[in-house]
Amino acid sequence: MKIWPFETGLKALNEHDLDGVDLVAAEVYPSMMKAVPAAGEVKDMAQVRAAAEHFARLDEAGKLGALFGASKTADPEIVQDAEREEGWILGTPA
Repeated sequence: MKIWPFETGLKALNEHDLDGVDLVAAEVYPSMMKAVPAAGEVKDMAQVRAAAEHFARLDEAGKLGALFGASKTADPEIVQDAEREEGWILGTPA
């Protein structure tokens, strides 16, 4: 297991980066995804479901790894702070 971005860096991840790693823990913000609750489903549950489905689709399409990286225009100081002490939310631009 590795904790993103503290143990992986704020960079796109590929299979080589994750060799021998079974799990990457990352902070997500489920409210970023538009979610419509199903019958009997509370809003929070719908948001978590929508987030899980969103990230699963990206993974299946081979696009999830790119989300772990900072944008090309990211301030190096912000990236360094994120990697050392602040962390980051997966799917938000750095």
